Amino acid sequence: MSLVVNCLLLFAALTLHTSHGSSMCDCANQISALMNFYNSANPTAWTRSDGWVSSNCSVSWYGVSCAGGSLAAISLPYNNITGTLPDSWSSLINITTLDLGSNSLYWTLPSSWAALSQLTALYLYGNNFNGSLPPEWSSMSKLSTLWIFGTKIAGQLPTAWSIMASMVDLQMYSNSITGALPSEWSSMTNIAKIQLGGNSLYGTLPSAWAALRQLTTLSLYANHFYGTLPAEWSSMTNITTLHLGANSLYGTLPSSWAALRQLTALDLHDNNFNGSLPPEWSSMSKLSTLWIFGNRIAGQLPTGWDNMRSVVDLQMHSNSITGPLPPQWSSMTNITTLNLADNSLYGTLPSTWAALQQLTNLYLYDNNFNGSLPPEWSSLTGLVNVRLERNPILGGVLPPEWSSMMSVTTLRLEANSLYGTLPSSWAALRQLTALDLHDNNFNGSLPPEWSSMSKLSTLWIFGTKIAGQLPTAWSNMTSMADLQLYSNSLTGPLPPEWSSMTNITTLHLGGNSLYGMLPRSWNALRQLTTLYLYGNNFNGTRPPEWSSMSQIMNLYIFSTEVSGTLPAAWGNMTSVNYLRLHENMLVGSLPPSWSSMISLRELRLDSNTLNSSLPDSWSAFRNVTTLRLDFNSISGTLCSSWSTMTSLQLLTLASNSIG
Repeated sequence: MSLVVNCLLLFAALTLHTSHGSSMCDCANQISALMNFYNSANPTAWTRSDGWVSSNCSVSWYGVSCAGGSLAAISLPYNNITGTLPDSWSSLINITTLDLGSNSLYWTLPSSWAALSQLTALYLYGNNFNGSLPPEWSSMSKLSTLWIFGTKIAGQLPTAWSIMASMVDLQMYSNSITGALPSEWSSMTNIAKIQLGGNSLYGTLPSAWAALRQLTTLSLYANHFYGTLPAEWSSMTNITTLHLGANSLYGTLPSSWAALRQLTALDLHDNNFNGSLPPEWSSMSKLSTLWIFGNRIAGQLPTGWDNMRSVVDLQMHSNSITGPLPPQWSSMTNITTLNLADNSLYGTLPSTWAALQQLTNLYLYDNNFNGSLPPEWSSLTGLVNVRLERNPILGGVLPPEWSSMMSVTTLRLEANSLYGTLPSSWAALRQLTALDLHDNNFNGSLPPEWSSMSKLSTLWIFGTKIAGQLPTAWSNMTSMADLQLYSNSLTGPLPPEWSSMTNITTLHLGGNSLYGMLPRSWNALRQLTTLYLYGNNFNGTRPPEWSSMSQIMNLYIFSTEVSGTLPAAWGNMTSVNYLRLHENMLVGSLPPSWSSMISLRELRLDSNTLNSSLPDSWSAFRNVTTLRLDFNSISGTLCSSWSTMTSLQLLTLASNSIG
């Protein structure tokens, strides 16, 4: 056994050595062609150049292999090489492999390399070549692998390349190639992979390519192709991956493509296809990825597609598909992503889909579903993203049973007709980061138990009928960044304990019936950029301590019963853009220190009982566009220094005593 292992290790070592270089004595007559390239290609910057300057031919050169008296292979990818491809290498007529991928080579591809008739693999990807593809390279009759992707190559695909009968793997995506697909390439009958995505190709898809029956991968996405899908391509029976997304193709989906039974990935997204989904495609039993989103597909979802039991990723959003969700699709038990959003689907949500145990992403928003949320879906414990928003007649209550969906991170149910109370059992959804329930008909109160949702960063429950008080226990939601509970019927005071929500940036509590004083402890909310407390029944004064909210940009505390003076310390709020304190019971003077609010664009203090004169220092408001001070008791004269407020568009001083 040890002898066998030692032999294997020796073979592996020899193979590894050969891949990085070999003795140059066997191809000494071709060293000059290599050295000319080396000296012109900024050699000091090469990542590896072992042996390249040695005069001893027995020393191996990194990336160079010799055999039978000639250079057999050059492999220098990712080697930080700068320069051009040398015409002189056309003399390396016995080379079989040439890999210069992911360097900084530039200029054009030499037509003289057509002489490399023994070449089987050429890798030039990830460089900065320009110019066009040389038609002369058609004489590389043994070339089976050609990678020239991620460069600046332009021009058209050479028709002459049709005689490259040995071609198997052709990858030229992410270039600037133009023109049509040559019908003549149908003679490349051994080709298995063609990748031309991300170019500027145009024209129709050639029906003649139906002859490419060895094709397993055809990628033509993100070009400018138009016309219909060739029904003749149904003869490409070995194809597994077909990417035609992001073009301008149109017409119906050919039912004849049902013959493509080896397909595992089909991408037709963002085209102009119409008609309906072919029921015949149910025979594509190996299909795992199907993208047909962003088209004009209509008709109903084929019940027969339940036979597509290998489907993992099915995305058909942004079409005009109608009808109900087929209960039979519950047999697609391998599906992980199902996106049918933004269509015209209707009917109830099938309880049978509880069988889709692998489902992680479910998107059904912007449709017309009715009925209620199925409690049975509680068995979908692998769900991560659930979006059912904007189904205007989807009603019923929030199922308490959904508390078992403990992997869900995003749950959006806004703009439906849901009602009832918020289930306290949902406190178990501890992976939730975003929960949106706004614009429904919920009643009851906010569950204190939800404080266990410690990862929740976005919570929107505005525009409902929620009442009761703000739960003190929610102070444990220390990941909260965006909390919007406006336009409800909330009562009670602002919990001082919420000062522990130190990551919050947006807090919107406007349009409720909250009362009490503004908590001084909230000065700890130093990440706040937006705080809306308008339209409530607060009293007391504005806390000077809030001056530590140095990131605040939008502060609305209007239409309340807050009284007292304007805190001079708020001048430290140098980031504030919009400050609205109108329609309160404010008294006292206008603080000169507020002149340091250099970011201010709008200041509304109208409809209070402010007195004193206009501060000369406010001339520093160079960015203010709106300043409303009307309906107060301000006296004195208009400061001439305010003429420096060059951005000011609206200044109201009516109903004061300004001379």
